Amino acid sequence: MIYAIIPFREEEELRRKIDALDTFVYDDEAPNAYFVSYRGTTRELAEAVGYSEPSSVGTGVVIPVSNYFGYASKDLWEWLNVHEKNA
Repeated sequence: MIYAIIPFREEEELRRKIDALDTFVYDDEAPNAYFVSYRGTTRELAEAVGYSEPSSVGTGVVIPVSNYFGYASKDLWEWLNVHEKNA
């Protein structure tokens, strides 16, 4: 499954937790959003990055991406296509 992690305030600890996930992350497009290919539930991913309770990662949301449309780089569309099939 592809998820979007959208922090309300960027914290270094969030980036460390995202980097520690055993998964694929695309973060080249938006300065404060991460696309993540993750085999688990929305809640499990939110807990893995620290959004389950007040913590040092700040606040934000994890949203499952089931459809998408817009204008973005070819790299993002390719990443979404590849990881959507493999998630």
